Amino acid sequence: MERRPRRRSLLARALPLLAVAVGACSGGRHGAHFDFGTILHGIAVQHDFLVDPAATAGGAVPIAVELDCTCARASLVVLADDGGERTLDPLPLALRSLAPGERLHLRVRIDTSRLEAEDTEVEEHVAAIVFAPPESGDGGRNEVRCSFSFSIDSKIAITPRASVAFGDVPRSRERTEVVQIRSDDGRPIHAVDVRSDDQRLHASVVNIDDGIELHATLRPGNETQLGLFAGAIDVVTDRNGYAVRIPVRARLTSDLTASVAMLFLGEFDFDRDRPERTFVVTDHGSGGRSSFATPRVVAADGSDLSDSFAITLEPLDGAMPRTRVRVGWVGSATRQTVRAELVLRTDGAREETMRMPIRATHRAD
Repeated sequence: MERRPRRRSLLARALPLLAVAVGACSGGRHGAHFDFGTILHGIAVQHDFLVDPAATAGGAVPIAVELDCTCARASLVVLADDGGERTLDPLPLALRSLAPGERLHLRVRIDTSRLEAEDTEVEEHVAAIVFAPPESGDGGRNEVRCSFSFSIDSKIAITPRASVAFGDVPRSRERTEVVQIRSDDGRPIHAVDVRSDDQRLHASVVNIDDGIELHATLRPGNETQLGLFAGAIDVVTDRNGYAVRIPVRARLTSDLTASVAMLFLGEFDFDRDRPERTFVVTDHGSGGRSSFATPRVVAADGSDLSDSFAITLEPLDGAMPRTRVRVGWVGSATRQTVRAELVLRTDGAREETMRMPIRATHRAD
């Protein structure tokens, strides 16, 4: 594996749990910058930006922290002359004022064990503290901006990529992906434990000659909520307990999937023209030929437009239950546009629903 030149390593020696950088940076309106350097993957680092006292002058109170990435966590911390420390984030606005002898800090923490285990180029990000203006102010937005930069040096190589992307997964099906983890220093690395953060995500490892083979399987289940899935698998290695986090992404779908995302009938004369479109529905959850209830077309306003469409269902041969759906317009110009959904629902004890958007525009010649 080709190695890129690296800047000064922040943690070139043994792996401590947390490396802390504390600086006297003053984050005024023009901002302050801190360079974390190159961080060895698996390490957590943090830096406290000392916020310019002028930002809180006149009673301005910090109300929020905005961060331009998910690579770090930012929090508001107050440090006192006597060594005391308190966090403002969970406190209501009325309790966020500073007492004499207290100083406001913006704490930025980067936990690389939560990021993908791969080398990165130097990247720079911005954190901003938003203040509620004092009563005597003009009511405009008042903020303090600070920036930080870092890169990551990963001592392992993951193939084919440092994350698992399952794509679309129907909820009664499962998907499996395999990744391999090896050390980039030529020494063998093996797994001593593996765990996932979601019961639908199953992981197992096999120690191969010089590395680890991870098998990740996603089994959504019929009761799962549809939509985007985000999880992670942690592989604990024999390198002083170093753990590799593998992010997992998928989109959990209905067992009914369609060959198109939308039916666009186009622009036509609603009174005269009779366009039609076809698409194919695959039923991933049926063991045999699919059975459907009477299809319905529902407009965006909730009205029933089923009488404006002729819909036929034709079963197709094949190993997977598939149905050709033909949708034709038979309505009239009672409206200028059609924004509706074709609702297709399985019949019987197993109820599965698919909604297909339909769009059309009336054009009188």
